[in-house]
Amino acid sequence: MAGVARLDLNESPFAPPREVTRRVEEELARINRYPERGLIDKAYEALSTYTGVEKDYITITCGGDSALYMLFTMLASQGDRVAIPRYSFSTIKKLARSLGFRVSEVPLWEDGEWWSIDREALFEAARGASLTVIDNPNNPTGSMLLQEITVEELARESKGFLVIDEAYYEFSRETVAGLVPESSNLVVVRTLSKAFSLAGLRVGYVVAPKEIAERIRYLNPYSTSRLSLAAIIAYMSPENLKHVRTVVEYVDRWKEKLRRETYKMGVKTYKSKANFILMDTGVEKAGEKLENLGVKVRRVEISDTMVRASIGMEWENEKLLEALQELKTR
Repeated sequence: MAGVARLDLNESPFAPPREVTRRVEEELARINRYPERGLIDKAYEALSTYTGVEKDYITITCGGDSALYMLFTMLASQGDRVAIPRYSFSTIKKLARSLGFRVSEVPLWEDGEWWSIDREALFEAARGASLTVIDNPNNPTGSMLLQEITVEELARESKGFLVIDEAYYEFSRETVAGLVPESSNLVVVRTLSKAFSLAGLRVGYVVAPKEIAERIRYLNPYSTSRLSLAAIIAYMSPENLKHVRTVVEYVDRWKEKLRRETYKMGVKTYKSKANFILMDTGVEKAGEKLENLGVKVRRVEISDTMVRASIGMEWENEKLLEALQELKTR
């Protein structure tokens, strides 16, 4: 199989539905103009219907990374303490440190085929932090870290805001977005980069208390392009949402297949509620060696024998298996 398998960025292997790209193409003729109110309102109404949350609690952003940056700068100040999982989405830790926050890392541990977070340490860290940020499902482990924790209780116990990054919600099918209207300090971040196949368009959104959502919109009135707004509107039709289910089902099938096949090789592959898998190859510098074999995966700080691999196109997944086999037999 020719070409490099790009399995390091957790993208969707599929293009969006043709109706979505057609609607985006139509907006190209109007990119000399800022988005008009009607276009913006339709996008918010579409997301409100999708999330089941009133649109006043929603803010559209330029991807999930941009949402996290705005929340960090709005909800905490330099020198404040930020609590995060020991292993998490790398941008979270980079943002915290670059903005001058003090970082409290809550331990994670291997728990059979999943990973778990230290509940007592999490509550203790949250009680002393201006901002607690948890990716759920967690990246890079793929585990639901809050499965045994009541989010309402954690929000109440938190000194400041509790931000839940649900970038992989469509794969986990578990969310706390519906709790936001009843809370004063719970915020949910989501993206359309994964199951919606829009990584290149940079579309995200925040579900937050009304005053927080309003502040983000006020400070960033044109942070989202009219192309992104058009994609949101088109995507939220029942017909186009079938594409999301197709992506999720494909990913689920391949996660199970990769787990079965890697088990035969002596590679430990953890269960995952996201569109990627974490693997312990048992081979040092595994990420570097797999890249030399034509497979780009994400190297993780847990161990240099571990890598995180996105579920890609069929030929990419097959190439990953071939590369792992070669790695284990060398």
